[in-house]
Amino acid sequence: MNSRNLLALSLAANVALGLAVAVVAPQRLAAPQPPAGPRPPGVTRPAPVPKHAPAPAAAPAGPRPFHWAQIESEDYRQYMANLRALECPERLIRDLIVADLDELYETRRQSVKVERLPSWAGFDRQRVAVMTFRQQLHALKEEQRAMTTELLGYPWDREAMETYCREEVAAVLLGYLTPEQAMQVLSLPEAYMRYAQWIQESVQGILLPEDRVKLEAVAVELESRLAAILNPAQLEELLLRLHIFPALFEDNHFEAAEFTGAEVREFARLSRQFTDPIREGLLRVRELGEEERERREFILEAALADALGPEKAADLKRARDERFRDTLALTRERRLTRQTAVKTYEILSAAEQEANRFRADTQIAPADRRARLAELQVATAATLTQVLGQAHVQQYLGGNAGRWLNELNPPVADSPEVAP
Repeated sequence: MNSRNLLALSLAANVALGLAVAVVAPQRLAAPQPPAGPRPPGVTRPAPVPKHAPAPAAAPAGPRPFHWAQIESEDYRQYMANLRALECPERLIRDLIVADLDELYETRRQSVKVERLPSWAGFDRQRVAVMTFRQQLHALKEEQRAMTTELLGYPWDREAMETYCREEVAAVLLGYLTPEQAMQVLSLPEAYMRYAQWIQESVQGILLPEDRVKLEAVAVELESRLAAILNPAQLEELLLRLHIFPALFEDNHFEAAEFTGAEVREFARLSRQFTDPIREGLLRVRELGEEERERREFILEAALADALGPEKAADLKRARDERFRDTLALTRERRLTRQTAVKTYEILSAAEQEANRFRADTQIAPADRRARLAELQVATAATLTQVLGQAHVQQYLGGNAGRWLNELNPPVADSPEVAP
């Protein structure tokens, strides 16, 4: 075993544990006598006996002085048993074992190097060398995980623990679990994500059926390991939260739609019905085509209207449009109502639809089309002035909304002169 500084400091600072060492060690540990060397602090030699003085009466033997060798063992199981015999807290035992394994496997990882190839080596050989290097690192990670699981009963990862303590997102995502469960869950995805990535990179993204079978096996194994840590309700909540977090950072803009927390959860629950957060989110082993995305979006919009009402579905659809968000930002800045922002957006949306209808109508002559678009543009500007007021409309039209209005009737580029 390597250094045990963490426990040594704890023992030195804990008087009660020191007493337990003195009392329990002789009874529970069959440890060798301390080797020659500096004596532990607090242990001193007896004073010299005068030459002619009578020999003192033999004193009863006291407890043997504590030395680290009494609990040291190259066998992790024996080492943990010795620590438990000293009534060392399980959390401290866990931290010691994890720290020791981290040190051991970090040394082994440092010894793994990418094969040095000559400069003239081809791309394929270089790629194989990198893939082999990553595979060796993955194998060490899995070996460490297996060792931790065997010793502690579950995988435990120092980086995962630091992430849980440092990152607010991780704490919110897993805050409903016990700290032990949260650590176990956090320690799982990284290795599986790297392995799935390695499978895809090893075939340069050209997946054959057998490669997809391998990726599916990765997803199934991750699901089974999560199911071993969490009960069904906890697992379903985790999958729901895994779906909520990407939705918060994508182009949904729930804040612009003024969705409550309960409404965001309902959105995630509905989209969860046809979205797999493990295969499509964490592992990215399933790619969606544009047609499938549009199909899902259509189904989700209808389901959202049924669950939360058509107004909420319309709120979310508007919030995804940058032009509405710009409109909402200006109305908030000018302390106008949200309804003003909605009405302004709807005016411009209706004008855009009308302009598109004019452009699509082949029965309208080009000159008439230009005239109608110009009239539409003027009428729309007048309507916006009525809604926003003269004091606000100029600032509004000077931003992105002004470009939106100008696009109703963009200027025609000059036709190039034709040489005679």
